[in-house]
Amino acid sequence: MLRIDPKLQTSSQVVYSVTGSLTADHLPEVEALVGEAVRLGQEITFDLEGVWLVAREAVSFFSAGAGQRVHLLHAPAYLRQWLKCEGREEA
Repeated sequence: MLRIDPKLQTSSQVVYSVTGSLTADHLPEVEALVGEAVRLGQEITFDLEGVWLVAREAVSFFSAGAGQRVHLLHAPAYLRQWLKCEGREEA
């Protein structure tokens, strides 16, 4: 189960609160949110404070392409380390 709720939205940024398990099944929804923010010229942040599991596919998404544009707030330590291993500078 994954829940993504808008936390803040302005003309220049959008922040989503994410709760649950972020698996490969949820990537289309995440990609759509990122694509919409990019289209609108917004900075996008996912607050991961409520996330207890992040699947490998999600790590790959946040490490390459459009996923690199996403700011990750309150990312679990294991996720930050995994992203660094994948070559993402800011984790």
